[in-house]
Amino acid sequence: AFYHQAKAQDLFNNVGVRNIIDISRYLHVMALNYYHFGYYDKVIQLMRASITVPAFNENLEVQRYNTLGLAYQKLNKLDSAVYFFTRTQEVAISQRDSTWINLSAGNIGAIYINQARYQEALPLVMQDYQFNQKNNHHPMLARNAALGIAAIWQKLGILDSTLHYLHEGDRLNTVHKQKE
Repeated sequence: AFYHQAKAQDLFNNVGVRNIIDISRYLHVMALNYYHFGYYDKVIQLMRASITVPAFNENLEVQRYNTLGLAYQKLNKLDSAVYFFTRTQEVAISQRDSTWINLSAGNIGAIYINQARYQEALPLVMQDYQFNQKNNHHPMLARNAALGIAAIWQKLGILDSTLHYLHEGDRLNTVHKQKE
């Protein structure tokens, strides 16, 4: 599959990506394939090409910035990751897409947790948690955020809140398993 994708990319480059209808969709799909196999540099290359052309649709427009953020995060290039997660938020706000607004907040918060920037991380991860917990259609996202909140409270030495969010993570994990 990667061989054929490489051939397709060569053809795209020969023709010129701006001359191909819906090229952003093809680049997006190719980038996601590379992402799932851990080729993050290739993801960045494809998504950077994608953001130079009009998006196939609004959802892919916001996703391509998030995918760039995730790829940079995987490569531990955290300043770039935060930049693209912030760009994800900006696009999501312009589209009034509350799912992506909150998801990108959680992504930035997760980076801040890893950087021991707990005071900055807490409101972002809490925002992600509250949105996903309230809407109950993304219990795994809410669970992950609850565990992030528990980690923050643990690092800050507030053990009753740590325990509360650990229990909440466990509860949300059960909800997720019931939905499967």
